[in-house]
Amino acid sequence: LAARGPKRTEQGSNTFRTAPDGNFGERMAVLVESAPQMLSSSECQINEPQQEPVTISETMEDAWHRVGASSEMLANLKEADRRGTEKGSLAFDQKIRVGALRCLSSMLQGTTGSQSYWFKASLLFDLCADCAGLAELPLTCAAIARIVVKPDFTLHSCVPLLSERCPGRRLIQDFSSWLSATANVETKAINDRSLCQHEQLVLKALDWQVDYPCVEQWCYVYFARIGMLAGFRTSEQLHKMQVRVAISARAILMSRPATKELSHGDVVLSLFVLSFVDAGYLPLQKLKPKHLEDDDWDTLYAESQLGGGELPQCHVSEAIASQILEMLCLTVQEDVEELCNKAYHVVQEMIQAFRWIQSYQSETSRGV
Repeated sequence: LAARGPKRTEQGSNTFRTAPDGNFGERMAVLVESAPQMLSSSECQINEPQQEPVTISETMEDAWHRVGASSEMLANLKEADRRGTEKGSLAFDQKIRVGALRCLSSMLQGTTGSQSYWFKASLLFDLCADCAGLAELPLTCAAIARIVVKPDFTLHSCVPLLSERCPGRRLIQDFSSWLSATANVETKAINDRSLCQHEQLVLKALDWQVDYPCVEQWCYVYFARIGMLAGFRTSEQLHKMQVRVAISARAILMSRPATKELSHGDVVLSLFVLSFVDAGYLPLQKLKPKHLEDDDWDTLYAESQLGGGELPQCHVSEAIASQILEMLCLTVQEDVEELCNKAYHVVQEMIQAFRWIQSYQSETSRGV
C-alpha cells in the first residue's frame, strides 16, 4: 500500500511535491512509508500497475483493538448508528429546534464547562423530542442534559444537575421564557419533582437506550484508525483535521436533525474523508461522484465552503493520492464509490447548512 522505493524530493512517479509547510515532506513520508509494516500484501510498490489487494494484518487489528478502534468495534458502531436512526422522531419547527439545541449547549457549557456532551445531547433530542408537547420542551431539554452527563459528571457540591439549588437552573428558566414568547405557549412549571418525572418519561421514550454513537465517538474511531494505519508520527495535524470535522458536523446537525439518510456516522465519515482534501493529501477529483462532470463537482464543493475561495490544492503525486484513498477505504470499511456518494451528499448538506446559518444570523440581527 505504500512506497518502499527511493526517497527523493524531485518530481516523479513515486515522489511527492513539497508543500508550502516545511514539515509536510516529513509528514507525507511518514504517511506512506510506515504503512507496509502493518499491512499484508505480497507486493507494496507504489509504481506497480497491478497490485494485489491489500488486507489489514493481524498486527494492525491488534493495534486498533488496543485503542478501542478495531474493525469489529467499527461494525458494531455502524449497527448501533442504524438502530438509532430507525427510531425516528417528529421534529419541532426548525426555529424551535434550534432554540432547544442552543439551550442544551448553554446548559452543558454552564454546568460542566465543556461542549463535549452536545453531540450526544442533540442526538437524543432528535430521537425523543416528541415524547412530550411544546409546553414541556424546557423539561425535555433539562432531562436530556441530566442524562448525557450523569455517567461522567458530578458537581463537587453534590447538587443534582439543574435542580433548584443548581446554578445552571437559570439557563433552563431563560429558555422557558423565550419559548413562551416565541411560540405563544404557557410552559410547564420546572421544579425538582417535575424534572425527575420528565427524566423518566424521556428514558422510556428512548427505550432506556442512551448510548448511541455520536459525532465525537465516530471522530475518535476514524482518526485513531487512520493515524495508526498511515503511521502519523505526531497527532497535531490529525487533531486540526478532527476539529474541522467537528465544527462542520455541528453546523450540519444544528440546521437539520439526524435521520436514517444522514446519521451522525454518515456525517463524520463524509467529512473525515473530505478533511484529507482540505489538508492537501487528496485531490478533490478522487471523490467525484460518477454522475457529475469535473467542473460541476469543483463548483459544488466551492459553494460548500464558508466564504468560498479557491479549491484546496493537493500536494502529493497521483500515485500517493491513490494509496491514501485506499487507506481511507480500509479505515472506514467502505469502497471508493460509496465514499464518493457520501462526500457528494454531505457537500450538499454543507451548502444548505451555511445558507441556513446566514439566514439565521440575518434574522437574529433584525430581531426576528
